[in-house]
Amino acid sequence: MKPRLVRPLVAVALAASAGALSAQASGSERYAAAADLPRLATELRGAGLSASELAKVFGVFRDQRVPPTDAKVVLEEEWKASREHGPVPGLGDFVQARLAEGLRGQALAAAIRSE
Repeated sequence: MKPRLVRPLVAVALAASAGALSAQASGSERYAAAADLPRLATELRGAGLSASELAKVFGVFRDQRVPPTDAKVVLEEEWKASREHGPVPGLGDFVQARLAEGLRGQALAAAIRSE
């Protein structure tokens, strides 16, 4: 991933952490998860996820106010799936649809795993 793309992703991650505070995670857990999102984005790019698809996923996280702890769980699962089977086609649309169904955190990660 080019450094230029990482900076906007960091901004999105921090905005998500500030706008959507998970009641189940401590402040330090939220900030640690937000800080880990750029690394996961780089790993996903290395596993074949396009920059545009990754940007769409982060946009969905921002728009749906997904806490960084949940975003991290989802991105980690996608990274595992991408290494084994390649990236989920249309990941941004897939995540958006599952969020609309009410899936969050581990449930959303499980949906990615089964996809």
